[in-house]
Amino acid sequence: MAAELQTSPLLGLSADEAAARLQAYGPNRLEQARRPAYARIALRQFRDPLVVLLAAAAVVSLVVGEGLEAVVVAIIVVLNAILGFVQEAGAERAVLALGQSVARTATVVREGNESEIPAAEVVPGDLLIVHDGDRVAADARLVEVSGLEVDESMLTGESVPVAKHVEPVPVDAPPAERESMIFGGTGATRGRAAALVTATGAGSEVGRLTGLMQSIRRLPTPLQLRLGALARVMAIAGGVLTIVLGGMLWVQGAPAQEAFLVGVAVAVAAVPEGLAATVTIALALGARAMATRGAIVRRISAVETAGQATVICADKTGTLTENRLRVVATSPAPGWTTRDVLEAAVVASSGGISDPVEAAIAEEAVAHGLEGRRSDRAVHEIPFDALRKRMTVVMSTSSETVAFVKGAPELVIERSLADSTRARLQATAQAWAEEGLRVLAVARRDLPSDAPLDEDEIERELVLVGLLALHDPLRATAAEAVEAARAAGVRLKMLTGDHPVTAHAIASSLGIEEQDVFARITPADKLRIVEELQKGGDVVAVTGDGVNDAPALRRADVGIAMGRSGAEAAREAS
Repeated sequence: MAAELQTSPLLGLSADEAAARLQAYGPNRLEQARRPAYARIALRQFRDPLVVLLAAAAVVSLVVGEGLEAVVVAIIVVLNAILGFVQEAGAERAVLALGQSVARTATVVREGNESEIPAAEVVPGDLLIVHDGDRVAADARLVEVSGLEVDESMLTGESVPVAKHVEPVPVDAPPAERESMIFGGTGATRGRAAALVTATGAGSEVGRLTGLMQSIRRLPTPLQLRLGALARVMAIAGGVLTIVLGGMLWVQGAPAQEAFLVGVAVAVAAVPEGLAATVTIALALGARAMATRGAIVRRISAVETAGQATVICADKTGTLTENRLRVVATSPAPGWTTRDVLEAAVVASSGGISDPVEAAIAEEAVAHGLEGRRSDRAVHEIPFDALRKRMTVVMSTSSETVAFVKGAPELVIERSLADSTRARLQATAQAWAEEGLRVLAVARRDLPSDAPLDEDEIERELVLVGLLALHDPLRATAAEAVEAARAAGVRLKMLTGDHPVTAHAIASSLGIEEQDVFARITPADKLRIVEELQKGGDVVAVTGDGVNDAPALRRADVGIAMGRSGAEAAREAS
């Protein structure tokens, strides 16, 4: 990889080469709207076919001498446009405010020196350094890993942080299975790593998804289609009426010009001048009512479309669930308690506040009256990594030295003392895993004060303390929302990039049928599913919060993005 990128995995790029590549590849950022496009929003208010018909009626009225009629119709058209503009411009400003954030930086090695630079200046070939809590600046191939885990939920839908390693993976593996890569926009939750940047800006995984989203044409809403059809029928009817009525008057002896003007006047009088304004006012009131419940409507026509939806394609992570891990069960080994399990798990942690697993354990420990963080008596630590799948911390006092181990049940249990406890905990761990839970085993070992602090010596003949299970809980309103959709005759499909076991467990708890669950799918898969449903005549609503949801959100008849927790690309696509 270093040879392909013409860089050094130790020294990184030279300053001159980095500058040349920045010139060649451009800044490491995606094009983003700095402010609402007011001119485009205003123009959109006059593109409605019914409004065009009204404008034409005003012009014709003026031509035939009906000045008052022309002024009234023109005022209605302008007021209708102002009302729509105010609603949509306000919504765009709200969406923009949600996406504002401070400028990001990145740590890179250039000419052997580690320095912090603006993320926009990262280029392919840079040696990127990622620490616990960092936001990854660009797509990169890992060359050195020390216990790195990355939250990729916004890109892949995987609710649990992914453990990374340097071993190669198939080049055609989906992003969710590329454990040797890190991707721009994702967040490191623990550990440290060095990686060679492979793609920046529009060439990154997020950039490609954003490009796919922007290439998708928005579909007119059902209301727009019906109003357009109505406008066409009225225009044709008006033309026919003008010809028929004018012809009849001309046959009866009226002058041709007078007959024509009378026919036009009657046709214009038949145009429902108040219809466009009535529709806009009704939709604006609906948008305002939705805003009071926390839903920002960017285009007021979406109010009616949402009511017409026949299918909802819902993302799982962050939409149906909170995208926040919590401890939901513990299973202490004989002789131990839940408090013991939680206390041991807290001790066998790195103490990193950005790790959602450790944050969930700390939160549960505090709820049981424990400290929630390990003490400062740690004398040795063997960090977690993707191959070991466990972490060990040695604590020492004047009276004892104890090793605490936390990790994958199959690995921790096999290193424990053989007794009946092993079989019971293995069965429990298996049952929890089949329910889609993240399961951890916790163990300890008393050590001689002079014991060698190496992995083989510490992590053997362990005494099992117990198991704990975590998952990303359902949103409080998820079950109610699913039931309300079902009662309204709207089908619900779950589309997620998460693991099938986890997806089916969530679906089962919500009563979603198995044939409506799509797991481990890519953003392109989500887009194809939406398009196939639309071809079948369905009006499709899509809900999501991640960059991986953006193409489907854009293509949907109505896209619903999670505002506070969602990615900016998802909000832009909605």
